[in-house]
Amino acid sequence: MRVIIVGAGLGGLALARFLRRADIDVSVHERDEAFEQRPQGARIHLDERGIGALHACLTASESRFLDATLGQPDEYVTILDESDLAIVKRRKSIGREGNPNAIRPGASASRRIVRRLLAHGVHDTIRFGSALTGYTEHTAGVTVRFADGTVDEADFLVGADGIGSAVRQLRLPGATVSDSGLRLLQAKTPITPELIATGVIDRIEGSFTLTAIGDVQAIIGAVRFGEQPAAAAERLIPGFDPGDLHDYVMWGLLLRRHQLGDLDRDFTRRSPAGLSDHLRSVTATAHPVFKLLFDQAFPDQFHGLAMGTSREVPAWTPGRVTLLGDAIHAMLPTRASGANSALQDARRLADAILSVHAGAQAWEHAIGGYENLLRRDGFQAVRASLNGVRELDEDLTTAAASVDS
Repeated sequence: MRVIIVGAGLGGLALARFLRRADIDVSVHERDEAFEQRPQGARIHLDERGIGALHACLTASESRFLDATLGQPDEYVTILDESDLAIVKRRKSIGREGNPNAIRPGASASRRIVRRLLAHGVHDTIRFGSALTGYTEHTAGVTVRFADGTVDEADFLVGADGIGSAVRQLRLPGATVSDSGLRLLQAKTPITPELIATGVIDRIEGSFTLTAIGDVQAIIGAVRFGEQPAAAAERLIPGFDPGDLHDYVMWGLLLRRHQLGDLDRDFTRRSPAGLSDHLRSVTATAHPVFKLLFDQAFPDQFHGLAMGTSREVPAWTPGRVTLLGDAIHAMLPTRASGANSALQDARRLADAILSVHAGAQAWEHAIGGYENLLRRDGFQAVRASLNGVRELDEDLTTAAASVDS
């Protein structure tokens, strides 16, 4: 059996790991020219879906490395007063399992490290600079075509290529993405003794932290590794380069489209230097501690995101081409479900493909069952993320009112 995966994000790489462990021939095609051609987010919250999938596809030593480097559990939403950084509100963010609107229990992790860890076992299967242009399904499988003229054959094609998925646009042209009107200017800053001395790290650790800078919302989260990644790698995975070596703060400015004006046209394509210049213009009134946080950010880690959400689509007939993660259910980050959903999809799809490979199920039944869960849980997470935006707005409004009074 052979599987072609389009997209080398967390979900695509996890699926490749699952399939390779079962000795299934797998090829990953990534349109970027290099593995870290562009920043792709700094901090993720891993709950039981994500951690369970990672443990199931990683080796024993890689799993121990993951556990050793996870940060503190994210248990709260904390609101800081923008004038003096006092905590004006703190509420439990973690809800009971089964509540679709709650953030599930888990811990913070470096997205960069998790992605490198997944690629560590399948790097030889990844073809960079390989963009899909089309495919043809037939009774025995699928013929896949790429921009460089390459034509390949597989039993299954999987679109794990994110919110702008080329596979989805061909497979389900009616499955579209709505522009939320929200933009995220994101970067990360090393945790230095100077930053620790301000006391802000103690306030934000173990929580999703929000504050306002004028009419801009700021989202802040710390990643403080249980064990420093370089030491853990040397002890458990000699030769592995984790990329992120020290504790850091992930932060983002949540902007509305109208606040960017003409800059919105190329916001997601702007260079880190261009985004840094814009940052200074919108944070002129920020508290000195936040200015320190912004000024000490890694200069090459600024990136802009246009935040969209997938429109729910009715059931479709299973085929040899399927999807996972943001390629079909892109969501806002307010419920910390994006990475976890993609990793859960990868595990479920691997189980479906392996059942076909073992002769336990017809492929139509296996893929159809996977896609039923994909729609049910994926679109539920999309709806919860939209509810999360409203809740965050209410939190900041309530916090502002309490300060004014």
